[in-house]
Order: sequence, then structure tokens, then C-alpha cells
Amino acid sequence: MNMSRTNGKMSKRWLGLVPCASIIFVLAVSCGSSDGGAGSDGGAGHGGAGLGGNSGAAAGGGGGTDHSAGAAAGTAEPDTSGGSAGADARENGGAAGSEGGAAGIDGGAAGSAGSPAPILLSPKTFSELAFWMDGKAQSFSDLDENYPIPPDSGRVRSIPEAPPLTGHWTAPSGAERPVRAAGALFMKPIETASGYNLLNASGTIHTDGSTLAISFRPLIGGAAQGAITGPIGTSSQSLGIFFAGTSIGLYFNHTGVFLKRHVPRGAHVTIITRFTPTGVDIQYDVDGFRASESIAAAIDHETAARFNLGFDSNFKASIYGFVSQVVGVDRAVSDEEETGLMNWLTAQPIPEAFPVSQPLVAILGDSIANGDQVAQWQSWAFSMLPDLLNTNPDVQLLNAATNGSGVPKVKNSDYSDNVLPWYSAQRTKNILIVASGTNDLAGGINVQDLLDRYYGLLDSARATGWKTVACTVLPRSDGATTMAQARFDADRTTFNADIVAHWAEHADALADVAAIKNMGAFHDPDNVTYYVDKIHPTAAGHALLMPVYRTAVASLL
Repeated sequence: MNMSRTNGKMSKRWLGLVPCASIIFVLAVSCGSSDGGAGSDGGAGHGGAGLGGNSGAAAGGGGGTDHSAGAAAGTAEPDTSGGSAGADARENGGAAGSEGGAAGIDGGAAGSAGSPAPILLSPKTFSELAFWMDGKAQSFSDLDENYPIPPDSGRVRSIPEAPPLTGHWTAPSGAERPVRAAGALFMKPIETASGYNLLNASGTIHTDGSTLAISFRPLIGGAAQGAITGPIGTSSQSLGIFFAGTSIGLYFNHTGVFLKRHVPRGAHVTIITRFTPTGVDIQYDVDGFRASESIAAAIDHETAARFNLGFDSNFKASIYGFVSQVVGVDRAVSDEEETGLMNWLTAQPIPEAFPVSQPLVAILGDSIANGDQVAQWQSWAFSMLPDLLNTNPDVQLLNAATNGSGVPKVKNSDYSDNVLPWYSAQRTKNILIVASGTNDLAGGINVQDLLDRYYGLLDSARATGWKTVACTVLPRSDGATTMAQARFDADRTTFNADIVAHWAEHADALADVAAIKNMGAFHDPDNVTYYVDKIHPTAAGHALLMPVYRTAVASLL
């Protein structure tokens, strides 16, 4: 498959590419308004008049500029004291109260001073609905599909499609079933060739006249991800939406195109794409911020079916995160329908990212920790996850490794921007692996300066409350000159010896990967069994690395 701006190569190195497409940001209006008839919770209760309207009691009210409540039919002057009959109702949000009223997320009357409640269109209201995966729907767990599982637990074998659809979304085998979460499916990379996924066997849509939507919360940042795609006809190419790290792309016309928008780790991301004969319209909602993008292109008239949710065969990677909704309509919906569908999708429940009730293992590192050059589930990080889950079922993984990176500084770095925000003193375990250094050493940085930075990061993280894992650096034999190679080898030896001698002063555990047989000696990178390109480990190499990292992490759980 040819990918836009990739010279025909499918690899994780795409992540820095940005296509030329326009994007417009629109801030979604928050619930409640200073001209509404109700208080800050609104006469419509929590959420006021839905996702975009001003809050107000069903019969309207004057309201003050501080969102003070007016009586159900009040006419108070707009001063800071609130409605003349409603000053005592400030805390309860007026006539409908904080417990919800007529203009909640299902729509209803808004206050006379507020705008109408936004329209919410459930997928079941659309004509030509081709498929729908509802994260709240009852699912089945056994191969015969006889036993429904509780809505928020267990492995999912299949999900019956809600009316007016018939059929099921199914997972191919027990090892490849996603796990149930509250209002969503929890998908993550595992050690199989096809990852966690659900397959729809019945829905068909046209490539030049259709709508495809997904609402999910990604938990990955820098590595490959999965997709929602359906093969086009009998070809090996697809129609759909794919994710690569924080990047978003589309498959259509037997190729792939990256979009301009990115998906932040942990955000609630909803995407609606409308395919037409002349191009694609893309609408986004990211934690309440709306954006749009368009692509002008002549799209061929073909059909796509058997949509797969979760696994992308091009990346050999799965979605890592919570998927709430997936919708396919065999026509390009109207602007009004798109807005109503977006309102409905974003209103559906979805689990939070990295809840503080569960232990967290975070990784800072480079392309080796990111699993570059191997399938996602074969990297030491993601092959470590199912192993840890066997003994620690609630453990969470935040892999913030980035291709080309070095040891982060304490401030204005991958650590401060991508990892530290997820630390919580309320969490039972916050574990941080710092698997970096090879790119710094290859760049010729002074070894003592690098050690100072490495220890400084570990010390700062420990002071915050992290349990930290120090790591030695693997060899590489890609030096441009003999002198450069000799310097790297000497500097790596010095760095690793210092880490082994002093790690206990700065960290809580050590992952001495440089001591692994066939991985850590000077000339090991020349062995194609364990190294792809004299730098990055093969799948077999990652299999040797994983137990060393896992042992260090397990000692801290």
C-alpha cells in the first residue's frame, strides 16, 4: 500500500510527516451561560441544556451575571444579586435543580434567555446505517455466544448489533478478545499476530458515499496504533481511519493519507469522516474542542465490508485505549446530521485514562523502547504488559518513548510534558523506567554531563514519588567512522559502569540489559538474529530484553 508522503513505505518513521490540509478549531460552548435563567448547574441540571446550549429553567428566568438562579418564571433584573425570586436557589441551579431537568443531554426545553438544546442523533435514527458498535451494548463471552457477560467486565467474544441492525461484532479467538470496560471496550496490544480486534461480517458501505465515525480514548503516544478499516472489494486495500502514534490518517482510493490533526494521549477523541465522490470531510471533537479538515480528491466508486476494529495489518498494531462507539452509514450524512451525531457520540460514557485507583508503569526512552522495526506486540514494553497482568491484573502501561530521543531533562521535556502529568500521590504505585542514552552517546555528548542529566532526572522523579528503574545502554555498530565507533564504545562502557555502580543511590531497581548474552557485547549488533540494523533489536532481541525489564518492574509492584 502506498502512503502519502512515505515513499511507499509503511513504518513507524511516518510519525513526523504532516500533510497539507487545512484545519479549523472551534471551541464547543460549555454548559451554562451568564444570560441563562438558571445557576451554574442550570435549570436543566448538570450539563444545562446539553453540550452547547445556555442553561435555563424550563419556563425561563432572568438570572444574574454570576449565574445565580432565577425562579421558574422569574423576571429578575440582570444584576449580581440574581433573580428576584431565586436568590435562595443559587446552589440548587433553579427550578430543575442540580439533579437534572428537562434540558439534559437527551434534549428538551431551554430557558427563554438561552439557546435551544443541541440536537443529539443516535446512530439508530440514521437511514442506511450499515454497522454500529455500541460500547454499552450487552456482549457475549463464550464461543457459542450463549452467555452474556456483565456490562463492565470480562473478555468480549461478540457484541450483537443494536436495532435496526442484525448480526454481531466478533473476536476471532480467546487470546484476541478485548476486555470490557464501563461503556467501552479496552483494546491493547498482545502477543498474537492479529492483536485484539472485533470483526463485523455484515455491514457494507461505498467508498464514495459513506460516513465512518469512531469515539475513543487513546492511551498511546509515540508508537504504532490500530484502526477501523474494511477491505475494498476483493483487494488487500481498505477504507477507514487509522492511527499511528498521535497521528491520524485515512485509507481510501487504495492508499493512505495522513491528516493534520493529532490525538493527544488520554483525550476523548471523536472523529466523523464523510466520503464523497469529490473528497472527504473530517470533523473532530477532542475533549470538547471541535475542529474540521477536508481533502479534495476524486474517490472511486467501490464497496468496503468486513470492518475490523482494533487491529491494523499495515502497522501490525492494535489500538491501545478505550473504544466507545464505531458507526458506519452507507451515505454521506448531512451537516445537520453530522452535528447531531457528534453531539450524541461525545455524550456517551467512556472510562478515564490511567485512573489513580490502578498502578502505573511509565516508560521514557528512545526508538528501542518504542519498539521501532518490530510489530507492536513484539516490543519489550508491550510484551511485558500481558506478563505483568498475569500477576497484577490492574497494572497500566504508559509508553512515552519517542524515536530519536535522548535522556530527558527534568523540565520542558518528554518527562515533564508526557509522563509527569499522570503521576498521582493517590496511586498505590507510580513506576518510571528511564531507558535512554544511546542517541546521546552516539551524538558525542560528554559522558559526565549525560550521567548528571540521567541521575538528575531519576532524583527528581523519586523526590516527586516515583519508584524508578535505571537502565544500562545497549551497543550499536552503525558508526560512520572507526573513530566515531570507538568513541561510542568507550563512552558506553563508562556510562554503563557508572550506572551499575551507583544506580541504588538514584533509583529503586536496575534493568541491566547490557549484561544480556547476545545483546550487550560490542559486536552483538552485527548478529541479524537479534538486531535488525545494528541498532534496533529484532523480535527475538526484544524477547531477550523483556524479562530483564519485567523483573525490575515486578520487584516494585
